Amino acid sequence: GNFTVNVGAGRAGIRWFELRDTGSGYSLFQEGTWAPADGLNRWMGSIAMDGDGNIALGYSVSSSTVFPGIRYAMRNPSDPPGTLQDEQTMVDGGGSQTSIANRWGDYSAMSVDPARDCDFWYTNEFYPATSETDWHTAIGTFRDPTCPPKTTIDTGPAGTTGDDTPTFTYSSNQVDSSFQCRVDGAAFGACSGPGDPDTTAALDDGPHTFSVR
Repeated sequence: GNFTVNVGAGRAGIRWFELRDTGSGYSLFQEGTWAPADGLNRWMGSIAMDGDGNIALGYSVSSSTVFPGIRYAMRNPSDPPGTLQDEQTMVDGGGSQTSIANRWGDYSAMSVDPARDCDFWYTNEFYPATSETDWHTAIGTFRDPTCPPKTTIDTGPAGTTGDDTPTFTYSSNQVDSSFQCRVDGAAFGACSGPGDPDTTAALDDGPHTFSVR
């Protein structure tokens, strides 16, 4: 979760935290305050975690000299607890809101793609030019570069087969993925691309295991 805090001199930062259930209920696993020393305010945060434990925090950013824009920061499980990686810009704002409606980006939302558990989607508000209410919505997607593709074997023999050169097809949740295959305990080696059948060499009688990554 996350919430906005005063990090000093009236500047807004984002306090974020992670809870984990170790079997006896949820407890605090890590926490941090995201407020790089650049004089900018960060608020309207939304945070999510993917299936590999990568975390993404998105938010609005602005100051007296910087129009409200949209940025985000990420971390992966190997990073030191309570820290985020370098900030990334999703949208630079081009103007400010002059309305006195006292509302901003209340639909800020970070979500994990249900089909690709590595991908984050983030949406928030910005103004391309200063106006009273001509706000725009930005939607962006990104992932941690260390997140491996998820590979699925789509077709192959169903149970016991008399075919000593069975054929498999497989796919990845990431575009332009390359694959490595192996039979039993052999070393992984290059195999066909997504959707292309891969036929094993002739196999001896007995159980065998086909793996792809």
